[in-house]
Amino acid sequence: MDRSGRPASVPALTIFGDDSRSDVLSYVPGGGPRTYEVAEGSYLLDAIIEDGGPLDEQATLITIPELRVDKDIEVLVDARTGRPIRIDTPRPAEQQSVLSYYVHRVTGSGRVISAGVMHFSTIQQVNVTPTRKVSTGSFEFSSRWQLVEPMVQTRVPGVPADLDVNLLGTSPAWSGLRTFPLTKWGAGSVRGKAVLIPATDEDETAQVAAAAQAGAAVAMLVRPADWSAWTVWQPDAEERLPIVSLAVAHDDGQALLQRAARPGATIGLTLTTSSPYLYDVLQVSKDRVPDQIVYRVTAANSQRITSRYADNGGFDWVREQRFGWRPWQAYAWNDTNRAVETPSVREEWVSAGDSLWQHHVHQAYPWGDNSTPLQGGFQDDPRSYSAGRSGETWAGPVVRPASLGSNRTGDVLHLRVADFVDSSNAHYTIGGADQASATLTRNGTLLATLPSAWQDVTTTHDLASYQLRLTTMRGGEDWLYGTRTDTTWTFKSGAEGRLPLLRVDYSAPVGLTGTATVRAHLVKIDVPGAVRTRIEVSDDDGVTWKQTAGLVPAGAKPVSLRVTAHDAAGNSVTQTVIRAYGRA
Repeated sequence: MDRSGRPASVPALTIFGDDSRSDVLSYVPGGGPRTYEVAEGSYLLDAIIEDGGPLDEQATLITIPELRVDKDIEVLVDARTGRPIRIDTPRPAEQQSVLSYYVHRVTGSGRVISAGVMHFSTIQQVNVTPTRKVSTGSFEFSSRWQLVEPMVQTRVPGVPADLDVNLLGTSPAWSGLRTFPLTKWGAGSVRGKAVLIPATDEDETAQVAAAAQAGAAVAMLVRPADWSAWTVWQPDAEERLPIVSLAVAHDDGQALLQRAARPGATIGLTLTTSSPYLYDVLQVSKDRVPDQIVYRVTAANSQRITSRYADNGGFDWVREQRFGWRPWQAYAWNDTNRAVETPSVREEWVSAGDSLWQHHVHQAYPWGDNSTPLQGGFQDDPRSYSAGRSGETWAGPVVRPASLGSNRTGDVLHLRVADFVDSSNAHYTIGGADQASATLTRNGTLLATLPSAWQDVTTTHDLASYQLRLTTMRGGEDWLYGTRTDTTWTFKSGAEGRLPLLRVDYSAPVGLTGTATVRAHLVKIDVPGAVRTRIEVSDDDGVTWKQTAGLVPAGAKPVSLRVTAHDAAGNSVTQTVIRAYGRA
């Protein structure tokens, strides 16, 4: 049954128990019934019902963690038993990416059953049935949410504020609040107004063009009753519509049309295409689904991260994704990438606890859409969070190669040098260079020629002196700084353990555009463990160099850096970064 008590299809029905030979993966068309024969035992039954579309589309998970089957039984899969999942946030927020939810069951015999469901943001509400605590084994329900400031917020005196209104995919957009007179198409002049266009069979692009030609400031297209108002705004659209254009849900459109028919109608439109805040939420209910899930995002259950997204040139948007998963998952399921404008700063609230997170930020805006996981770019290491505050900058100069735990086991050198590590020293890219090559010598004799310095190399067991040289190149309009690097490490190795590849850390006074002042300024260099360090600076892309104690002379050209350092054991590093950062 659906939420109104009518017979409903079940597009996904699973029944799993101790014995996989009785597993059921099925569906129920048109309300059923359907009959399944299983072995006697205890089962986890999950069923999904979607109804209310397109104007009030909801998904209900009917879950029975411990269904005892010891005779013929009848199960009513009833969406009316579901209760809404509520995620309360400190500031107004909406789901713009995919949402997902999961059940994890360990049966009395120890069988592990895990399942997840993903929906796009057409779903207005997710409901789940309350359950009893299981008598044997364990059970967990969790849901994953990615919530940001609503892209469109409306204020129409005389009409409720919570309207389903969305930017068309190729609409232009402003930032902040603007207010316009509100009128209906065909009711007189639309010049300088927000015009409501009732649903017709005409192409929406043609309707917007006509409204723009008539001088309208905003086109609001009321969609037919059998259409969803859900849209996906495209930051990288090659061509934009001539005016701001919005899709309006049919029922909300009728309320707006009635208000526009009366004198003095106005509409305030607040547009936010790049949210200043984000709530990355993993809600967890252990042992049972409670009578009502209400998860309140607070400072006590979240890590509040001030994330700064640097702009390294080119297009002013990048893609990012914070993968989130539970400890029983080997990796994140049902997760997709998001867009963020650069340069920008965003307050990100991430659920604390035992959930695992890993953030990826691409330095560009790779081809594709937001329905796939992010590939490439910078990443941090998987971790859990405790409540508190922190801050981080992504892709900020100086970006250069660095060793991330290179070590030796037996006669194998595990070289773990990332092509690029940003100024945070915690975000890295593996295999991200346009061109990269490395050589490794042992006591002056070439041991290996490598495509990168993230490789395993077999050597001999005795103590020897090694030299590892890595060069990288990267360019294009999206990568203006750190365009060429050349790093040589010398180190001794003869026993298992960490390889002493010295790391050069940089602290340059640059902003989120990767530029420092044209005036003289200081750049700080730190090489942990070094006893002697030499710093050189260049403003002609490394043609000439000048030694310095860290003072960069005044100038307008990009700054290149070369650092040489030695530790007390005789290990050393020489690192050159061409166009380490710019000037403005």
